[in-house]
Amino acid sequence: MISKLPMGNILDRRLCRPGCDHISATWLDQGWACGYKNFQMLLSSLRYDPQYSMHLFGHDVSNQVNRDIPS
Repeated sequence: MISKLPMGNILDRRLCRPGCDHISATWLDQGWACGYKNFQMLLSSLRYDPQYSMHLFGHDVSNQVNRDIPS
């Protein structure tokens, strides 16, 4: 699927690890929300990486299922 996406001006593209939560935006999220939602998805991906989860969340959550990330 990713290989079929048009490249255009894109220099690089990555697929987040399995288990990463998708945080969707609504029509009320105008302007500021895009970066905020992307940051939430980045944290969601990092929580399953043992190298980062201890530093970010204080414990290894890589074996746990869908722990909420506080807003």
